[in-house]
Amino acid sequence: MSNKFFKIALLALPLLLTLSCSCGHLIPSAGGEESNILASPRKSFLMIDVGVVRRVCNKETKVCEASTASLISGSGFVVAEAAGGGSYVITAAHICKPPAFRERRETNTEITQYRLEVSAMTKEMMKFSLKVIEIDTKSDLCMLHGADLIRPVIKIADQQMVPGERTLNIAAPRGVLHGEAPIIIDGIYNGVSKGAQKALYTMLVAGGSSGSVIMNNKGEAVGVVSMMDMRFPYIVYSPTHEVLRKFVDRALFWHAKSAIGVDRAQHGISSMWKRIKNLDF
Repeated sequence: MSNKFFKIALLALPLLLTLSCSCGHLIPSAGGEESNILASPRKSFLMIDVGVVRRVCNKETKVCEASTASLISGSGFVVAEAAGGGSYVITAAHICKPPAFRERRETNTEITQYRLEVSAMTKEMMKFSLKVIEIDTKSDLCMLHGADLIRPVIKIADQQMVPGERTLNIAAPRGVLHGEAPIIIDGIYNGVSKGAQKALYTMLVAGGSSGSVIMNNKGEAVGVVSMMDMRFPYIVYSPTHEVLRKFVDRALFWHAKSAIGVDRAQHGISSMWKRIKNLDF
């Protein structure tokens, strides 16, 4: 009896394997949909590098020497197209303006001046210069402009998330940026911390993740990585969805010189910029 059962099992095995493989082929369709959702955000992602130019001048000889070094790295994303060309970028304020940074030091013999230079690296390893144009240190948000940067826009979500909903994050943790493969991390939205007045997420981050976009399952921005809880490295704080939306709205208002809201700036960018260019300021 046992031999007969064994023979039947052997005959049935190819059929079972076929069914298993057939079911497996159903999975990429869902994965393909998610890949399409992330296609533009992956192109919008930027690794932000902040370098410091150090210029030391000898008071006696009047000779000056300059050197450049990398100071801090983070992540960011394109939030809107600029009227005069290029794109607007969002990252964390502490990336644009490191807390310990000083512009000038002076001793009895030397004067040392420091200047920050910000650049962005795309997933294709193309480098672009950025200029800081708006900082909100309280919410830890910063907007920059890249004059030559043209990338897809990540839309700010219309609605905030509900606790328990899953999130997606694209970042360069520890400055890790593999060509054509920016790091994608999933997480969960936990709600708003009343004490910190920040949105709370559980997901894996590291130094270099600061400023990276937190998205809903539609690939829309709902937050920006600001800091993590040192007691538990999977707890991440972000400006709330409302704070992020208002910051982008306000910054675009001033720097695009238009009263058109951020909804139109992100839903109908091309038509908006045409109207702006025709305005007389």
